[in-house]
Amino acid sequence: PRGSLECLAVPAPDLEIYDLADEASRCSAAVWHLVDSGMKAIAGGAHRLRSGFQWQRGMRFRSLGTQVVNVASSEDIAAFAAMRPHPRSVEYLTTTVDPRQIAEFLHLEMPIRYAERIRALEQVPRWQAIPDLVDVHDIHVKSFKSFRVSELDDFAEVTHQALLREQTVVEKLAKSVHHLRDDAGDGITDDSVCRNLHHRFARTEFGCIGSLDNETALRSQFLDDFLLNRIGCQVLLGHYLACRAGQRNGIIDTRCDTRRVCRAAAEAVLDMCWECTGRRPSVFVNAHSACGGKGTDDGQVPRFPYMPHVLKYIVSELLKNSCRATTDMLSAHDLQADDFPINVVICADEDHVTICVADQAGGIPREANPWSYLYTTAEDGAYGGTKKLAGHGVGLPLSRLYARYLHGSLDLVSLPGYGTHAYVNLPRVESQQVEVVPDADYEYDYANLLDFTV
Repeated sequence: PRGSLECLAVPAPDLEIYDLADEASRCSAAVWHLVDSGMKAIAGGAHRLRSGFQWQRGMRFRSLGTQVVNVASSEDIAAFAAMRPHPRSVEYLTTTVDPRQIAEFLHLEMPIRYAERIRALEQVPRWQAIPDLVDVHDIHVKSFKSFRVSELDDFAEVTHQALLREQTVVEKLAKSVHHLRDDAGDGITDDSVCRNLHHRFARTEFGCIGSLDNETALRSQFLDDFLLNRIGCQVLLGHYLACRAGQRNGIIDTRCDTRRVCRAAAEAVLDMCWECTGRRPSVFVNAHSACGGKGTDDGQVPRFPYMPHVLKYIVSELLKNSCRATTDMLSAHDLQADDFPINVVICADEDHVTICVADQAGGIPREANPWSYLYTTAEDGAYGGTKKLAGHGVGLPLSRLYARYLHGSLDLVSLPGYGTHAYVNLPRVESQQVEVVPDADYEYDYANLLDFTV
């Protein structure tokens, strides 16, 4: 490239993409080396360089028929969005702790995942008229560009800046959803929109009829896919920085103490509840294991490889909902907290850990949709105007995405007139804890992914 324009070469459309995960299915690990001024994949053992790609000083090019475009241009982003992401497993995270090896993988992977999110944003009707979505788009383009032109030597700083830059993304997305709701009925579910979004929302069961329910489904599906993709990036980048800081096993605790994490979450939420409402509900945490102390369990306390901060977030969000509903009920009827305790029960067998958060606060109205990003029972200015105990309504759906990220689940059972039970179910076998990475172009058979995501 000449002048001040930053240009990179990208593959021509007919080029077969180098599939790192597919290679890993035939060999224990991919081997990447820095060669002279750049990085390229080399043949070794069972490895074969299946494409004409090379990495050299931040440039990706084809030996013949090179197609050159500006970095972070629409063509560049489209090329990466069309590439297949490579989901990783917890087993990969616990066995891959060399920062340079992780950086080599992320150097290739992050542009693919960021490009997918940028493409998703650009498919939202009238996104350019929504300031928060424009901000989120600009943030992602900056991060995409920084990863595209980064060198391995400055990859840590690029990662750190990307994470800092994206701290406001969830809040901005939440605000943009409310903007879309207020502007509903002006084309968001018409046939043209459905044609633009059909690749992304083909997995839903809602169709495009033009009803408010279908409009809400489109918004929810977009946010689910976008945020789940983002969670994967945050986890992998956080793991890289943790390993670089010398943290053993990165962000994974191979013997995560579920009871300790749940108790810590309960204490934090109770302090928050006292600060916001002047009340402190009763919360009890109990643990049980069907394994009888065998394996990794500590007596009746289930332990398994997981990210403690993610588990704490999920449990905290569930407890915030239960504590807020309980304190509202206690205040309205002048009741005693000890008569309406919140119970957290942790159970496990050899394959799964299940956590139940049960309250007695009357349940969720049958007509309500607690999974909607628009649903919240808190009025503006409630709880002293703080967002600690009640925010924009994204806590519950975001918690479900964190559970889904490694093939877990989060379900609610409302018992009208009595209370609500929330069930978090998480796989505890490392090889079965595989990333779910939404992608508009690829549908994964995650059962088969278990064979090569290490």
